Amino acid sequence: MWPRHAGQRPRVVETGQLPLDAPARFFSKSGLLTARRQGDWIELDFPAEPASPVEPPVELIDALGLSPSYVGRNRIDYLVQVDSEEMVSHIQPDLNRLLSIPHRGLIVTAPASRPGFDFVSRFFAPRLGIAEDPVTGSAHCCLGPFWQARLNKDELLAYQSSARGGVVRVRPAGERVYLGGKRSQCCGESWYENPGAGQRLDGAGCCLQCRLRSGRSPGGAGRLGPAAVGKRP
Repeated sequence: MWPRHAGQRPRVVETGQLPLDAPARFFSKSGLLTARRQGDWIELDFPAEPASPVEPPVELIDALGLSPSYVGRNRIDYLVQVDSEEMVSHIQPDLNRLLSIPHRGLIVTAPASRPGFDFVSRFFAPRLGIAEDPVTGSAHCCLGPFWQARLNKDELLAYQSSARGGVVRVRPAGERVYLGGKRSQCCGESWYENPGAGQRLDGAGCCLQCRLRSGRSPGGAGRLGPAAVGKRP
């Protein structure tokens, strides 16, 4: 997930201390993350988390309040496909019922109806104390292989339809998934974020430059490695 509590955001600092073609490395709770620039995008390299079809538990169907067209599960999450983007936007799962299901979270997805996008999704994780996550990187490690197989595309553009919303470029490649976000500006620094121009980096109430000076990672998930920023200011 993009928030620090559940996963990683595709956010990388551009400090001028790394060659443009050099990878940046981040040391996080999920281990070493590697990022590279790809034109106007920055991409992080994650392991794929494909889902397999399963018989949905009764509690899941009750929590959804609808009949999904597909239910799958990977090692951490349930994946549910519904028929339309409108259904994804309006779904209000019963979070108390989701608490009774042994899983990390619930991904709800559908083909996109908005121009230029391939699929949409939302992510709910009440067992982690997160009613709904704004933009969820780890969910796209599942969604990438899922929609690659259905749309026969190796590069996908995704929109997570949370209240804040977010855009993620998804490139499944076998056992890996590359997740990309675009660049915005903050305090004179260049940094990359998935959506929402004008959004702060996280709930800590500080900008990227402040987080760098304190030695914290951009998404709050861990300390920055020296390869990411060189010498700290």
